[in-house]
Amino acid sequence: MKTYRIYILISLISAAFIVGVFFAYDSARQNRLKTDATALVTLVSTEVFEMEISSFQVPQSSPPIEIGRREMQTIMSLDEFVQIEVTAESLVTPSLLSSQTPNAHFLVTGHFVRGTQLVEASMVHEDGQWVFKEFVIKPGQRAQ
Repeated sequence: MKTYRIYILISLISAAFIVGVFFAYDSARQNRLKTDATALVTLVSTEVFEMEISSFQVPQSSPPIEIGRREMQTIMSLDEFVQIEVTAESLVTPSLLSSQTPNAHFLVTGHFVRGTQLVEASMVHEDGQWVFKEFVIKPGQRAQ
């Protein structure tokens, strides 16, 4: 009878360990998704704010997103890029047990010598990577 109880105890401990490992992995995965999304939107927005070109093709976008000449000229008119501020308005990284797709919506503010420029970006996580679904340049404020 004692041997039977030992096997049950070992089985319960093993199951608890496996469940603990699963939840630790899932938590680390969710944190990695959040970090990757924030890093990607920061990188792409910084490229847009720093480049002095007439148009820009947003990488990892589906369908392809292009920032046109007018938006790029507006950004260039703000003079030198100083810093970026990224705010996650929503960042959903569900558990592996959920059928919901990870998605994110960011508001990015680029600070320039002569004012600010805003970007609204929406992304979903597809096929192992974050993909931009929306990347919209919005007017900011001009410096006085």
